[in-house]
Amino acid sequence: MGNHLNHENIPEDENASIEETFARDEDDPPLEEPSAVPRAGPTGPTSPSGKAVSSLNRLTHGCCSKQTVLRHEDPAEYEFTMNFWLERYQPDNNVAALLVEETARAHWHLKRNQKRLEDVEWRLPGNAWCWTEANQKLFQNATRYKTTAERAFFRFFRELESHYDRLDRNERLQNRARDASAKLQIKWLNEKEKLAPKN
Repeated sequence: MGNHLNHENIPEDENASIEETFARDEDDPPLEEPSAVPRAGPTGPTSPSGKAVSSLNRLTHGCCSKQTVLRHEDPAEYEFTMNFWLERYQPDNNVAALLVEETARAHWHLKRNQKRLEDVEWRLPGNAWCWTEANQKLFQNATRYKTTAERAFFRFFRELESHYDRLDRNERLQNRARDASAKLQIKWLNEKEKLAPKN
């Protein structure tokens, strides 16, 4: 990408290779030796803190994380993004509110993945002919994450627009029905007046 990118967006450890940055989160818990006796049932973390750590495993890049705001992201920007969508559609029922929130979160995830793809390109060799196989795989993965996030955003946005289109269509139909009913009533009153006996 161009030189307009902010160096603050580059992962904190400048000495780590970009492959290492994408491969493993610095907060990953150490691996445990496998137990000789198989354990029945779920073997994942059970405590809230353990689950929190587990949710971030291998997610330094954040592309697959279900966390709304990652530690290197700005909560104020997320709140601004959410408020933008809420103010734009002003949902007045639970269904609309859910669709708006899902679209806003999908938009946030798309922005995250766009930024991550830019970060990858920033640190790759400028000449693509010099890319190693690892460079190409890293770029392809980042591109795939971005494409998946983009499709999710478009899907939620389409559902949101369809919902409001249905509301608008129903409102137009209701207004037309009220208008037809009012016109019928007026015509009947006029007809009734004509049929009334003359004194």
